[in-house]
Amino acid sequence: MLPEEQILKNIQKGCSINSQAVEHGVSWNVIKRICDKNKTSSQHTHITESEIIEYILEKKVATAKEIAEYFKHSSRQNLRIRLQSMVARKQIKRTKLSTFKSPKKHEYRLFKGYMETYLFYKNDSDFKQWVIKQIPTGLPQNIRKIITQYLTNQGLKIDLTKITPMIAVSFTKDEYKKLKREAKKQKKGIKELILDATK
Repeated sequence: MLPEEQILKNIQKGCSINSQAVEHGVSWNVIKRICDKNKTSSQHTHITESEIIEYILEKKVATAKEIAEYFKHSSRQNLRIRLQSMVARKQIKRTKLSTFKSPKKHEYRLFKGYMETYLFYKNDSDFKQWVIKQIPTGLPQNIRKIITQYLTNQGLKIDLTKITPMIAVSFTKDEYKKLKREAKKQKKGIKELILDATK
């Protein structure tokens, strides 16, 4: 078990989060969480590239905004330049997803907060896992095909028709009527209401 009180005292005395991570043989993120939990901040605001990479690995995918907020980085522009430099040196990868236009009959909001902004990640398998996690389960086959085509157009070879599980739902007549009323009340289709409930 980590001596949290001692770690916090060391941080308050001027030790960096990184030095405490090395001293206790844990990741930077572990010490950062201890500090955040106890509302303690380090005087050292400079973050290393290995700390950025560790954070990206933990999240799988991160935006510059998320990285800046996590590390409490005051200059987002400087951070963006630094991230671009890391991409150029092949330390991390970067992509941008264009807006997904869902079919008129259905409204699917994919990658909320992640569209039209650079996404930073370390390796392709992490990015693929992250993408799959963003896709709602139980989508009809035709919608999965449309999303697969969208991903292909983005340069991503992820076939959702093979990996997204389908779910079956059955209702009594009374349950169906109740669900129909609720869907009408929320101005949604029954399918959309069920999909929202299963997210």
